[in-house]
Amino acid sequence: SERVVLLLVKSVTTRTCRSAGTMAPLRWAAPLFFSFLRSTRLLLMLGFLCSSTALFAHSKLDVTSRTASKFVPGVVQRQRSASVAGSSFIGAQGIGGGGGDSGGFSAGVVKDSLRMILGDTDVSVSTFQPRLRPVAVPVAGWKQPAGLTVSGGADATATIATESNIGTSADSSGGPAGGGAVEVEVVGNTIKVDGVTLLENMPSTLRAAASSDLTGVVLGLLDDGPAKAQWDIKLGHLTSKNLLSCARIKRWWMAPQWPDSPSDVPIETQFLVAEVVAGGPYVVMLPLIEGSFRSTLYGTAGREAIQTSPRAVPKADETLLSMRVESGDKSVVASAIPSTLYIAAGYDVYETVERAFKEVSAHLGTFKTRASKPEPPLLRRFGWCTWDAFYSDVEPVGVARGLEELAEGGTPARFLILDDGWQMTASHGAAAREAKKERLKEVLRLREAKKAAVAVKSKVAEKAKVAANFAFSCSKVAEQERAKKAAHKVKDALPHGEEGEEGECANAGSPEEDEYCDVGDPINTSGTTLTGDVVGQVQSTNTDTPAVIKWLSDKAAKFYSNHVEHAAPDKWTVRLWAFLCMYVLKGPFLEFYDTFTDFSKRLTSFEANSKFQTAEKPFSSFVSDLRHRFATLDLIYAWHAMPGYWAGVSLDSTDTAALNPRPHLPTPTQFVKEMEPGVQWDPVMLGGLGAIPNDKASDFYQGIHRYLRESGLDGVKVDAQGAMGTFGEGNGGGPELVRHFTSAMEGSVSDNFGASHCINCMCHSTENMYNYKLTTMARVSDDFYPRDTPSHTYHIAAVAFNSVFMGEIVNADWDMFNSKHDAAGIHAAARAVGGCAVYTSDKPGEHDFDLLRRLVFPDGSVPVALRPGRPTADCLFKDPTGYADPLASTSAPPNVAKPPADPTALKIWNTNRFGYVVAAFNLRGSAWDRRRRSYQTFEEEVSPVTAKITIGDIPAWAPTPAPGSAGVAGVAAAAQFESHFRHTDEVVVDSAADPAAAASAAELTHTLEPQLRRARRTSEGFGADSVAERVVVAYSHVSGDVKLMRASDEISVELGTRDYEVVTMAELTALTNPDSSAGVDVDVGAGASASASASANAHGVAGLSWAPIGLGNMLNSGGTVLRCVWVAWCRESTCTDMQGQRNEPTNQRTNGPTNQRTNRPTNQPTNEPTDQPTS
Repeated sequence: SERVVLLLVKSVTTRTCRSAGTMAPLRWAAPLFFSFLRSTRLLLMLGFLCSSTALFAHSKLDVTSRTASKFVPGVVQRQRSASVAGSSFIGAQGIGGGGGDSGGFSAGVVKDSLRMILGDTDVSVSTFQPRLRPVAVPVAGWKQPAGLTVSGGADATATIATESNIGTSADSSGGPAGGGAVEVEVVGNTIKVDGVTLLENMPSTLRAAASSDLTGVVLGLLDDGPAKAQWDIKLGHLTSKNLLSCARIKRWWMAPQWPDSPSDVPIETQFLVAEVVAGGPYVVMLPLIEGSFRSTLYGTAGREAIQTSPRAVPKADETLLSMRVESGDKSVVASAIPSTLYIAAGYDVYETVERAFKEVSAHLGTFKTRASKPEPPLLRRFGWCTWDAFYSDVEPVGVARGLEELAEGGTPARFLILDDGWQMTASHGAAAREAKKERLKEVLRLREAKKAAVAVKSKVAEKAKVAANFAFSCSKVAEQERAKKAAHKVKDALPHGEEGEEGECANAGSPEEDEYCDVGDPINTSGTTLTGDVVGQVQSTNTDTPAVIKWLSDKAAKFYSNHVEHAAPDKWTVRLWAFLCMYVLKGPFLEFYDTFTDFSKRLTSFEANSKFQTAEKPFSSFVSDLRHRFATLDLIYAWHAMPGYWAGVSLDSTDTAALNPRPHLPTPTQFVKEMEPGVQWDPVMLGGLGAIPNDKASDFYQGIHRYLRESGLDGVKVDAQGAMGTFGEGNGGGPELVRHFTSAMEGSVSDNFGASHCINCMCHSTENMYNYKLTTMARVSDDFYPRDTPSHTYHIAAVAFNSVFMGEIVNADWDMFNSKHDAAGIHAAARAVGGCAVYTSDKPGEHDFDLLRRLVFPDGSVPVALRPGRPTADCLFKDPTGYADPLASTSAPPNVAKPPADPTALKIWNTNRFGYVVAAFNLRGSAWDRRRRSYQTFEEEVSPVTAKITIGDIPAWAPTPAPGSAGVAGVAAAAQFESHFRHTDEVVVDSAADPAAAASAAELTHTLEPQLRRARRTSEGFGADSVAERVVVAYSHVSGDVKLMRASDEISVELGTRDYEVVTMAELTALTNPDSSAGVDVDVGAGASASASASANAHGVAGLSWAPIGLGNMLNSGGTVLRCVWVAWCRESTCTDMQGQRNEPTNQRTNGPTNQRTNRPTNQPTNEPTDQPTS
């Protein structure tokens, strides 16, 4: 406290002296003055007195509000009393950098001041700010202190050396390049990559800082003007043409885009990859979060493209790239933000992305990369989720039925996700409660009609007819008829309410099944996109609504559908609708949301609702019954939303009163409103969020997670995370608020279940992703919508391209799918190569077990690839959908449609333990339309595409065009080969706490060693010639073909609508006689074997060669190979393996233990089935 006061006295006195032009006396008097003060006990009193006097006299002093106490050079000083964890502090944010004639001090002067205060002790700025980043400051007229390096041209900048987690400063080129890193250097106002200009005409407000710990460059903002809460910065002209951006399309979700030019980069772009020149190097741009400020990229044309009347972008600005930096809280302002954008470069795009995230993780200190976290326990288990099967109408009997049918079909679920629908919730408002009562009455009447209709279809037809006739002849005939008509209307409006023929229920029969059929409430719009048509038809089902109101509702719904739903965010109809919803139609809309949706409901208790527990049977009984009935069920997770429920926590419930919830309206940023105008009439915008105070966040998560743990559950799926940032106003900004709640959530998950037992969902803002320190898994795309046909193919493109970036932070969750579905095959193939958890959300009775058995073993385990699946390098900058929005680029005349892109297939690659897998897909015809904010079909008759699969699709097998000699390229290629496997230090396992997981990690390392040794042995000579000599075996799953391939060979596959092919690749290994340098001559016989031998000889393979393909009937056949014992030669009584060990012959097969269950997931309870498959 004394040091803070001394620094404050120094800064205020300096400001006062500078404004009076009397700096000279301060330079010689200050040391004596502060030495005297340090020896007195009146220090604090005098300090506060001087500070108050100076502040009163210096009326031009600015005031700023921040939520963290730290010193940032260049930020305008402000003082404001704030409260953190119940204590008061002075929110001094920095010194200098103010506008006008107030002048300012650099961080170097701050450092000198600290030396004066503390004596001769050499103290860095990080004494007061542990997270201080190197920041460039002007050096004109300022003496350079020790520990400071200056680089650059005419606009030279100085970089402060600190003892922070960045390390010491280095040349702005990015320090010594390591691995596949390429030099990134700042020359004046230009950034160059490997000598090639990347970004030119950077503004003077951007300053570059580099460190020996970074292979790239960090750009920060330093402006001499007034502090602001929002900055729009023109980064400069980007010379690259091939671009891949990942930008948010909703508050919750992100999707890929392939801009034609830098100006076409869409708003809310959070990750960007650029190809500097054809074939590399590649550049990765990562907008950062520093404190309360979040950065995103965009282009002028990308923003104009979604407006009503897009303006054409001048030719000179087509390469202009911009950045927005904002806090989300008008009171949180700054004029200097040290870290806004990170730029890294390399010749291997995957290595570059991985390195960039690793360095940004160390730089920000707010998240950890996937490689440093343990593998989620559910990753190699097959699972089932209740969402698409029941939506929020889930009931225990339906859960049991779903698990039972999967087990009977030979693909038992090893994990269960109990999704939305199990919690205690309530709507708010008296009108809502009355509407709820009416809704329940309607449901009861509808159930009677449904039971009668089901009975007509039963085997006892005559008796059922008598019962039905009697039912319809009673006094409730009119109510039943109205209920039937309402049900038909709702079924037309709500696709998930369809049951096939009128009154038919596929599960009718026994009383239990009849009860199961009735769990669906057709009036609940859960799981349905609320289009204008749906809202209008649902409203019309209320028989008590006056005709005039129905007519008005119908007109309003049509107006919304025709003039608002897909209109540009700046159109007058959108602004009018937002005004009407907030001030005229607010009551009717809230009543609609309360009656027919879940989105305005709030959590009333931590406990399960009456469907899942009673006074006699608590929630734990339901959980224990499931475990007792289904022996293979290892893990059970429950869903909950990050704010409690969709509209937060109840303000009236006694069970949540201890949390002190308060109403809070969201304040979305301008870009969020442009990206998703619907946030302006969202239920939470109209009715407010029942917000949990920051100091109660930990209590909330601990409460709900403790209840779930004590009930016998193993983990949670935490949803609705992406909207938390919209509540940053008054909370220190969105990034600060989300960081606090994410930390509390992760801490509670870790305490109650273990950090790896969490699925993060609806979390595609960097506010969320850059705060995952502990949790290891997250969804990487929008939902799989079973009945939204245009979304089916685009979903695969979204998960693959988003995994390029998100896969470096978390294990990618590619979402559930339905096995009995028109798009089931292509989605199953995507999951096989995705390196993700495989789980479905099939309705009971709707399964394709033939397909599921190509993904899942009979014991419920899954052969999952080792990394998140990503597009091959030749697909990164090509849109596999072929989509061309008429207004995708405003560089061309507006409203002029561009022709669709050339047909191209999407190829996704991944790693198995003994090889690789590449899958090709035809995803043309549909895509997300950023202007209309929906999935659109633009090509009814999809053109076939041709996929060309080569061994160069695998980065470890492709020669890298690194600068220098062939030897350098060979070393880099060998390093790439090794980097694409999990290393020992990547598998973080506590051997004491989890011996099984430790053994699995050791086994994984052991199985990879032979390939790694070969990579190291051949690293020096591994150049273009070695690549040409490599021979691999390629097995095509769909066609069943086996082919030997060299670098010059390819597999050409023509793919029709929703077609796919999965190719397993393994390197061919020759088995030779250890006593002879010659190969072994083998008579392979006739037929197919002779053909294979001829093929082998044609590729120069002498003698007997082989490669482990795996189980050919599995989509990821290579993933089924867990262990190989390579035998070179066997003679009489002994055998010699590849390590030279001599073993006694046995009658057992030599490809590994056969009486061992090696494909079982680790570190979980053992539920061993009786039939143990061999690997």
